[in-house]
Amino acid sequence: MRLSKTYTAFGLLIFLLMGSLLVAFSPDLPQQHTQAKSQCPYGTKLISENFEGKAVCEISGVLTHDLHLSSDLYWALNGEVHIGVDRVQNVALSIEAGTTVFGKTAKDFLVVNRGSKILAEGTKERPIVFTSKNDAAGLVAKPGEWGGLVIAGEARTNAKGGENSFEFSKKPIYYGGDNDDDSSGVLRYVLVKYAGHIVYTAKELNGISFGGVGRGTEIDYLEVYKGKDDGIELWGGTVNLKHIVLVDNGDDNLDVDEGYRGRIQYLYSSQSVEDAFYARAVEADNNELEHDALPHTEPIISNFEFVGGGYASEAIMLKNGAGIRLLNGKIKEFSQSCLAMESQSTLTNNMVHVQAVELEGCQSLYYGKKLPQESVEKIFTKEHSVGEDFDPTLVINPQSFDPFFEAVDYHGAYKNSNDWRIGWSILY
Repeated sequence: MRLSKTYTAFGLLIFLLMGSLLVAFSPDLPQQHTQAKSQCPYGTKLISENFEGKAVCEISGVLTHDLHLSSDLYWALNGEVHIGVDRVQNVALSIEAGTTVFGKTAKDFLVVNRGSKILAEGTKERPIVFTSKNDAAGLVAKPGEWGGLVIAGEARTNAKGGENSFEFSKKPIYYGGDNDDDSSGVLRYVLVKYAGHIVYTAKELNGISFGGVGRGTEIDYLEVYKGKDDGIELWGGTVNLKHIVLVDNGDDNLDVDEGYRGRIQYLYSSQSVEDAFYARAVEADNNELEHDALPHTEPIISNFEFVGGGYASEAIMLKNGAGIRLLNGKIKEFSQSCLAMESQSTLTNNMVHVQAVELEGCQSLYYGKKLPQESVEKIFTKEHSVGEDFDPTLVINPQSFDPFFEAVDYHGAYKNSNDWRIGWSILY
């Protein structure tokens, strides 16, 4: 029996449709219309198809949903980028090993608000990099080409009322709370380069600004290189740091205040900037307005090396009632002094402890700004083995102060036979 042309055409149409469905749903056949690899995720936008061989996705405004940054793309910050909404909406920003995030101007910076997290877990072979556009493009870069990284947590500070806001934002970015075990996420094998911005006089963005960040946050293998202001500043909080490299940041490599009480082990600081009037390895304050405010600033730093040069003035300056405990360290080649303090409250609070620290090549070992020199030297030398009394055989066990620390048998930030900076730091 012969079929009509109508039935024949209909059958052919059914056959073609079935074939299309088989192709579309067969797991063994390639898809014809997959998204391009350069497609940017929801909440970001594509601004370049080819920047140094990769597409660029731009992040701006307030991120209100979780976002994953992959290493097959570049990620550009546009302005003040907020992760989450303070105490309202918690968001996780995860960053894959080998990823580069850059800012295009000094006004581009990243803020992780209270309750939200940054999960940046690089590796020795593939660190995560936060830097400027010039540096990402392989061009000559300089300090201050982008803003920096800001992390706000819920740990205690000694600011009035227990919380404060960062000094550099047009709108308040609050930090501080009552949870010293709070977690803001992870920074592991992370490089921060050419950051910092002077927003107003004495109100600057740093390489990384930590405000009230708790000890539940993991910071390990972190480098801040050639920032315009401080490398790292910690306002209060209890976050611990391990394997830290700070190089040529325009003010202090490390600045602690407002009741910071964390522990730091394996800290290398090199400070040879030529365009800063004061450049220190460490500056510590308790509270500028209330020198006896609680909790006191009193970090413990074990196994460190602070190297001066250029216009680097004091290796360590303690101010406004600050305390500190320094163990198993080396300080050398600072143009003014190795250990310095100012403010009568710093002497009165008597919370400065220096043990097993070698001092050499400084213009003076101890210095008191507007303070009796004899009293200052007495504070710095009340423990054994420091400065002229240094005993190279004496090593303090930092675990006797906190289980965070690893047991050591040497002074300085690293052993020559096992230098943890090799393989990921810009220095190598």
